[in-house]
Amino acid sequence: MTGVREDGYHLLCSVMQKIDLHDTMAIGPATGHAHAVAVNDPLVPQQEDNIVYRALEAWCRETGTDSFFDVRIEKKIPMAAGLGGGSSDAAAVLAYLNDEADTNHRLSKDALRQLAATLGADVPFCLSGITALCQGIGEIIEPLPPLDPLPMLLIKGDRPVCTKAAFAALDRNQADRKPIDHLEIVTSLRSKTAQAGFSDSNHFLLNQKDNDDYKKITRILARVTPLFSGLSGSGPTCFLIFENEHARERARQLVETEFEKDRLIETAIARTV
Repeated sequence: MTGVREDGYHLLCSVMQKIDLHDTMAIGPATGHAHAVAVNDPLVPQQEDNIVYRALEAWCRETGTDSFFDVRIEKKIPMAAGLGGGSSDAAAVLAYLNDEADTNHRLSKDALRQLAATLGADVPFCLSGITALCQGIGEIIEPLPPLDPLPMLLIKGDRPVCTKAAFAALDRNQADRKPIDHLEIVTSLRSKTAQAGFSDSNHFLLNQKDNDDYKKITRILARVTPLFSGLSGSGPTCFLIFENEHARERARQLVETEFEKDRLIETAIARTV
């Protein structure tokens, strides 16, 4: 976090990267005269409260399309976990609708990106398939050299986290934090030499959220050395990046002594498209 705008939005500087973990969606014409969005997880907002519904409305309004769509979502990305599940779903819907539209209703890439930004700060990034340094509130996207599809292990938090509350906690924490060289992180991961630990902000946020988890993660990182580790977004999900699957498996065996198996997800850095 680099500052706060006058309107209260926090300014960020963060390396963002897609991973293989994803939701599955089916999109088709609606049977009625309204959009329909249904999710297999009852804890996830449905219909108008879901960001996918807002994406449908925004794209149709912007393009002058009078059609209605039915979207069914099978969630795999945990909700309120700092993993951008809702943002990536919204971006996927925008990309699909725009790709399938006729030339009279298709938005340019710039126009689609601007529309995405009205839905959420992370949505423009999710439209891309790149490794990027995202700044501002997330809308300033600077491409970085792509990363290899390195194996990862995610450790889910045991309760959702409100981003607004997490930022408020950081605002209250006036302790000095070491600056982060984001390009060095990417360069080190590309050369598979990084052994960086949690940033000062990561340590603070994790300790605020769940002291027991913080102690467990600290014990784990004292015994295993991933290429990189940190919190995804403002948490509560911790991620560990490894050089190969063998290193991840050895780490997983240790992690399972501290965390329940259902809190662990194996995935990988997504290939750049």
